[in-house]
Amino acid sequence: MSSMALTRIGGGLSMNAMTAPPSVRQQVELPVLLCNLCSKQLVTTCFLCACDCIFCEECTYGHFEQNSNCPTCSKHLSETD
Repeated sequence: MSSMALTRIGGGLSMNAMTAPPSVRQQVELPVLLCNLCSKQLVTTCFLCACDCIFCEECTYGHFEQNSNCPTCSKHLSETD
């Protein structure tokens, strides 16, 4: 993968709200994030580019191994972005 400024997010969601006793549980609505390239729901590791576009791990490695531009907005991403 070329060296660009990508932020790795995640590894999963905390289950604290689900394991708390019923009297303490709160209804928490989590936002649904989708990969900007394949539109799959992001449920594990994802990458946020300097241009604020977000991708799943598979699309990130598949695209950025050979390209340095964002596949969504076409911004050129360099090491300093």
